Amino acid sequence: MTNSTISNLRHVFTQFAAANHHCFVYEQKAKDDKYPGVSNLFKALTRSYSIQAAGMLRTAGGIYDTPDNIRQAMVYGLGSLLTILPKYIKQVEADGSEPAHLALEWSQGSGQSQIDLLEKALDQLEAGQDCSIDALHVCTECGYLVEGEPPDNCPNCGVSKKLIPAIE
Repeated sequence: MTNSTISNLRHVFTQFAAANHHCFVYEQKAKDDKYPGVSNLFKALTRSYSIQAAGMLRTAGGIYDTPDNIRQAMVYGLGSLLTILPKYIKQVEADGSEPAHLALEWSQGSGQSQIDLLEKALDQLEAGQDCSIDALHVCTECGYLVEGEPPDNCPNCGVSKKLIPAIE
């Protein structure tokens, strides 16, 4: 397979991945707006785009063994934390948009929680063990990951513990 074809497959992957995430958000909005049929359609679209994106990534050779997949996830996460988010936060501060500033700040805090858990998992895999991460909870407001029992309020955005459900 040529580099051009691999590049094209990765580009299509990013398009399907973005469509997947859009439909995921649209599904929740339709559910909130009391349109269960539309919500179900967006749920199906989310799954379809996810399958298509995975096919593109797999074909392009972008899925590795588990330790390398963790390293790759860390590269993406650290790239956002160290390069993209600080640049965008600086710009939004100059623009004075408080909602955008909050969203980017929360994303930065959530990203750090993700990196911390990925590092823990990688350390355990490199020691020859599956990762022994306690129950995981994800804040529904900002995406912050909490291992074990969540605190009374999200350490990132401050919402109540009841909005930090366990991942099942």
